Amino acid sequence: MTLAQVVYHGQEHPLGLSIQGNQISVDVYKRIELKAEGAFDWDDWAIWFTHVIDFAELQASQQAETMASFNLYVVHGKVVIENAYAHTTNSKTDARGFWAMNGGHTPALVIVVPYKTSQLGDCKIGVNVPHLHALRTDVQIELLEPGQTLEAIRLPVIPRIEIEGPATLAPNAVAEFTARVLNNDGTPAEQCNDDIFLEATGGYLPLTRVPSRAGVAKFRLRAADLQPGESFKIKAGFKYYVGLGSKVLAVVE
Repeated sequence: MTLAQVVYHGQEHPLGLSIQGNQISVDVYKRIELKAEGAFDWDDWAIWFTHVIDFAELQASQQAETMASFNLYVVHGKVVIENAYAHTTNSKTDARGFWAMNGGHTPALVIVVPYKTSQLGDCKIGVNVPHLHALRTDVQIELLEPGQTLEAIRLPVIPRIEIEGPATLAPNAVAEFTARVLNNDGTPAEQCNDDIFLEATGGYLPLTRVPSRAGVAKFRLRAADLQPGESFKIKAGFKYYVGLGSKVLAVVE
């Protein structure tokens, strides 16, 4: 997968961006004067500070998890980095609630990481700047169309999970299912050895967290206390990104 830098609008500080190996260097600019009202001019800005992200250290941190969105915020001259998916899961908020909890700050940089084992080249990087020309970089960039959001960055890397197994179960019957992780392009995610998290709207799952090997996990489910004519859904995902795959089961005689 090719690393892509996507620039969009909203954040207040112009940025500089460079990437060398696993090192992502971000220059944050601060206005020093205003020469022309309404026009962007680099002469109005100077480097405020530089922050370097070591991707290997980021992947080794406690925030790292399969499907992570590391957001870098500039808040009162300091940098805050957090996994947005972990934050929304733990606080049970959606994207709008997460934005409000961060004081309305928009991330200056976003790194979307599909797996714990992902290398930087497997990820997508989004850079948020206030103006089309407010980015200094020697990295090849791709511009988002006006009105597009971070989903345009995330969608090309999000894996999916297929759940294989019977579509029907008798009352109280037990069946085995396979959760198969696929890369965004549909190929088997053999690099994934992470736990799969399961939910069900009915029946009984003896294990709601099962290990995967080369992207494949096995689990059992019992149609406990269900009657013919009823149906329920199984969902499979990762710790901080649930619902990447689902299957509806019908209870029959």
